[in-house]
Amino acid sequence: MQWVGLGFVCLGIALVVALVTRRSVPALARLYLPASVIAGFLIFLLGPQVLGLTGWSLVPAQAVDVM
Repeated sequence: MQWVGLGFVCLGIALVVALVTRRSVPALARLYLPASVIAGFLIFLLGPQVLGLTGWSLVPAQAVDVM
């Protein structure tokens, strides 16, 4: 059950980071990319699918199963 909570926390943090990124990078705002798409891309990059190939990841594998 704790992995569900951690998954929601990671999603919330990713959405806030995506909102800040979208507002601070004018090219993303001009492309009309929603913050949820940017957050999904960030989670993909920081998760075990990409960074996990290097041996470490910011998102635990158990929490990714929930997300």
